[in-house]
Amino acid sequence: MSRITDIWFAFDPDRDLQDLAESLSVENVEHDSENVFEWVIGTFDGLTIDILRVHDGNLSDASGSTVSIFIIDHQRTGKPEFPVLSVKRLLSRLRELGVSPINLGETAIGRNNELVILSRCVEPG
Repeated sequence: MSRITDIWFAFDPDRDLQDLAESLSVENVEHDSENVFEWVIGTFDGLTIDILRVHDGNLSDASGSTVSIFIIDHQRTGKPEFPVLSVKRLLSRLRELGVSPINLGETAIGRNNELVILSRCVEPG
């Protein structure tokens, strides 16, 4: 398996990201959005993570159904890799929520704000 810097999956656009963060046991949650992205930043397993999706500017009618989770570390260049134990804990909690399939790998945001997959493995659940 290549580096796991991102975990992404389809998620009901009508469901709240803050509720997702709470269900994943993310602590110290901060929610924000701008014209393209909506995100929740918080702490999971001692890591600062970002839970992100694209939206259409109207949070009551989010257009993005793909949610991406990644680590934020301003001390490093590029995205840090998830520790194996943290991946297992996130996968377990996502499965409990009925999320399937779950993608693991490395992504980037493209020029048109699309998710660009650099490497991927699918965790069927």
